[in-house]
Amino acid sequence: MRIAPLFKKYVVPHFENINYHVADQSGGVFIFCNEKKTTSVRLMLTRHCPIPLLHNYLGMLERDGPKLPPRALTIHYGVDTTYHSESVDPEHLHLGTKLDSAFFYYDEDSFRTEAEKLVKQATEIVCPYLDAVAEQAIFLQDAPYHLLKDCPKERAKSFASKYTLPLQGESMEIQCLIDRVFLHMLPQRLSERKETFFRMSEDIAGLAAYCGEMILKGCPNGHWGNFNPQPFVEDVSRYGIWTKEDLAEDVMWDVVASWILSPQVEHIGLHDPHFLVYFDATALWGDQGKAI
Repeated sequence: MRIAPLFKKYVVPHFENINYHVADQSGGVFIFCNEKKTTSVRLMLTRHCPIPLLHNYLGMLERDGPKLPPRALTIHYGVDTTYHSESVDPEHLHLGTKLDSAFFYYDEDSFRTEAEKLVKQATEIVCPYLDAVAEQAIFLQDAPYHLLKDCPKERAKSFASKYTLPLQGESMEIQCLIDRVFLHMLPQRLSERKETFFRMSEDIAGLAAYCGEMILKGCPNGHWGNFNPQPFVEDVSRYGIWTKEDLAEDVMWDVVASWILSPQVEHIGLHDPHFLVYFDATALWGDQGKAI
């Protein structure tokens, strides 16, 4: 059963109704973008069992015996920031209802039924939200790396003093305090994100500096330094921490990504598992990292 005709019949018209067009189509992958190409939806055919459907598949194995999983379709979303497209998985997106991220299908009827449900969530709930997010997105060129580069240690101390934050303590406690201060800084109204970001650029740089300094306290050989230019934005001088010789953390972009998508999206920026691992004391540094 060919997938392209099913997409064109049951999926494409719904996205066209909200002015999303097919930006790419190849190998069982359909990518839809809005008119400004600031948000995207990626639908992909797979013969592997998507993790969200693993429980369903195990039930099939128990009921019917060993067999390959049925054909499945997965969905992912993205917001373009010119740095890279921030990928948003439906299971990490909190918009007041449970969002599906994949479905099995067996024939045209099952594809139509499941696709219409998934596409309805995308076009009526997720895409309008991400379009609004994209209008307030902060681009790489706008991130205040130049402020972060100006004496980050002193900037971190000043930020800590302003927001009554400790300069050492238990790593998990520090992470919770970072989260608390960030949410205090973040406007509740999405429409105020961009304006507030520029108005608070000194504090944005201060928070990034504080995060960096707290991480470096658990990295014996870590230091502040420049990053290689990002493709297509070579004029932006990125700056952050090197936690090991070949491992860097862009703490400024951690803050910016969270500013764009928090608190509706988990696993982004300051809540990304790659960031949080620095505050899981035993994960990287053993006993020496329990207090930072």
